[in-house]
Amino acid sequence: MKTLHLPSLVVAALLLGACGTGNTHSPAHGDHAKHVHEAATRTQAAADPIAPVFDAYFRLKDALVAADSVQAPKLAVALDGTFHSMDRNALTAEQQAAWDMLMDTLMTALHPFYVATELEQQRTLFAQLTPGMLQLAKLTALDAPVYLMHCPMYHGGADWLSRERAVRNPFYGAAMMTCGSVKEVIGV
Repeated sequence: MKTLHLPSLVVAALLLGACGTGNTHSPAHGDHAKHVHEAATRTQAAADPIAPVFDAYFRLKDALVAADSVQAPKLAVALDGTFHSMDRNALTAEQQAAWDMLMDTLMTALHPFYVATELEQQRTLFAQLTPGMLQLAKLTALDAPVYLMHCPMYHGGADWLSRERAVRNPFYGAAMMTCGSVKEVIGV
């Protein structure tokens, strides 16, 4: 028979108790993780209310880079949610005016994503979305540079925004991953 040491039992009990039953997939743990993520998002949104919009845009861009036509519409819905949940009152007067002016344009490109199943259609809509996002980027106090990228081959030339300087083309994905160049650096 093995002998268990009291300190080992105490440590095990504390570790199991810290997350309820020790099951990291329990509802209580999931709720805690969700609340921590939501609190971090609220803190970020308070510092820059437009930041969550850009986060959602970049996730959509990354799905298109990966040619994930299933995930892209879901991420477009999430981006739309960030547009509609953003606190306009936290914006400057200049940002509010631009926001109001751009919303129709942005929604015109974004809403068809919900039903777009073909990757090419999604990429075309993304190209239409980017000019409005560029205008928002220029009005925002960015905490890191955003790169305006340009692909000369896609529909006679198309732009996208990226957090990385390295070209990862959302219009051609793996077929022409590095087609494009940095057109402008926005922010910092």
